[in-house]
Amino acid sequence: MIENPFRLPTDTPVWERDIPLCEWQAAAHTQLYVPIDNTEQAYQKFKEFFAFPGLDLTGGRLITIAGESGYGKTSLANRCAHWLTENRQRSPGVVKIDARGESPDDLLAVYRTAATKVHASLGVPLAEGAARAHDARAGYQDLSGRMLQDLVALVLLPPISSKRQLDEYEWLARHRGNFIFLTETATTEISRLCTTVYRDSAWHLRLELGEATKKDALMFIEARLASVSYSLDTILEPGREEIRDIIGNRHDLRSIRSLQCYLFDTFEHVKSQDRDRVLKSDFERTWNSNALYR
Repeated sequence: MIENPFRLPTDTPVWERDIPLCEWQAAAHTQLYVPIDNTEQAYQKFKEFFAFPGLDLTGGRLITIAGESGYGKTSLANRCAHWLTENRQRSPGVVKIDARGESPDDLLAVYRTAATKVHASLGVPLAEGAARAHDARAGYQDLSGRMLQDLVALVLLPPISSKRQLDEYEWLARHRGNFIFLTETATTEISRLCTTVYRDSAWHLRLELGEATKKDALMFIEARLASVSYSLDTILEPGREEIRDIIGNRHDLRSIRSLQCYLFDTFEHVKSQDRDRVLKSDFERTWNSNALYR
């Protein structure tokens, strides 16, 4: 019986079909990133931005990841955050703060999440003033003053969807040291502002992901098959060119998420049939039975 190479390792099987890759939650995810839809170029750009010897991270930074829904922005954000924390481990290092569960409009809630984690990393209780702050800018200023000189807080922000949110974090990146804000946006207007108004600078870096091409789709399939020691020629009945056309000609499979889900479902069907080879008809069946891809 065939194994499903598109099953994502996780402690919560209900989400094994479609979850963002996250190396600090599942070490196996490190091997599952595939250099498609500009994700590798964006990742290298991020590393170059922070890789200068002696770079002073006590100045603020804002990293925005732009791209449509399903393009892999969250997986890239997780990858960048993991790399930065792993490569900046000198004492006291980088504190990773995941505030993505907060409302993007509740700037104070994001600040309080950051303040709680920073105080915990310093081994001191959260100050009453920090817990009751009524102004996010003043709160970050006070928190920066309490942090050790070399301690940097990497704050994973909720997705930005308004100019107000972008303005606020851009201002904080320029005026409040010791904080790196990392966020994503699928909003066309915010993406445009990141390009035309908030361009790349000493405190802002914009990363952009695009849609997967026919070539990307084939590369993605081969990489996932290789992760479980399968080869395309032995597992799939259609050849490379036919597979590329089957998937590449369907515009709704141009995002990494839709591609992942489509292939997961196809292989799950084959597995349920107790077969060890995927037929062209299996791809057609999956496409025709699920409106998600259309």
